[in-house]
Amino acid sequence: MSMRKLKLFAIKTLRIFVGISTALVLSFPAGISVPIVANGVTVSGNVYKADGTTPVANVGVQLHTQDWSFNAGAQTNESGAFTISGPNGSIYDGIYKIEAMPPFNNTEGLLAGAPQDISVSGSSVSGVVIKFGSATKTLKGFVKKKNGEAVSGAMINANKMGMPAFANTQTDSTGAFTLMISGGTWMVNINPNMGPGQPAADWVYFEQPQQISFNDTPDAEEKSISFTVSNASATVTGTVTDTAGNPISNGHVDVRSQDGRGNGQPLMNGAFTIKVPAGGYDVMVNTGDMSGSKYSIPRQH
Repeated sequence: MSMRKLKLFAIKTLRIFVGISTALVLSFPAGISVPIVANGVTVSGNVYKADGTTPVANVGVQLHTQDWSFNAGAQTNESGAFTISGPNGSIYDGIYKIEAMPPFNNTEGLLAGAPQDISVSGSSVSGVVIKFGSATKTLKGFVKKKNGEAVSGAMINANKMGMPAFANTQTDSTGAFTLMISGGTWMVNINPNMGPGQPAADWVYFEQPQQISFNDTPDAEEKSISFTVSNASATVTGTVTDTAGNPISNGHVDVRSQDGRGNGQPLMNGAFTIKVPAGGYDVMVNTGDMSGSKYSIPRQH
């Protein structure tokens, strides 16, 4: 087990070789603070099903610039209503994209449409209406390890080729999933659930997304696919702190090989535990609230 303490900037990379277990301690400077005065501007509206009248509760709505350099979000309430106030209570003048994310375990087949353009100019924007599309195609499948063990809680993500539509769900305790989507050609991929509080996934998927095509008609249709994942037997654990030793929680850690394979996890009270197959990896920590440059450390063996 190796132990290293580094002082870097907002984005840092440490290259390591993982056999069974590696522990890291990473430290960051306090960062640069910029005075920000909240302008009180908000963007609000409602999210509905395809009929335009049935509200959709508990779905995420994202407001962002084209390049995602600005990103703010909110969740709909029981009436499908949302209000986005932006970081530090500020949304400044500009052109933004707004879109709603289908809920996880999307059994109704709600389909996200193309992002809408929103213009903010000195005052709040209200009355935004976002409608999900309806699905008539059924995609079923399984996610299993090479030994046949079922993988539960895997994220299934489908993106439609040729247009910005997507759908998602999770596998159940048997590794099975059902995804409702529309006609056309879709790229389907799987990832571990890396949400806050989720346990470290003991598997990885290194293959390319699978392509599946349905007739582009409103008729019902069903197809199936399956995924086989690899075991992640090595563990990287560590902590991320500022120079005073305080844990940093608003960040993300990725453990990736040079070709991008690996796993990631949000920081929880400055700590992380990530499982990967044995091999050489770059460890990158990104704390989203600070600016800086990316620094690389020579590979450690």
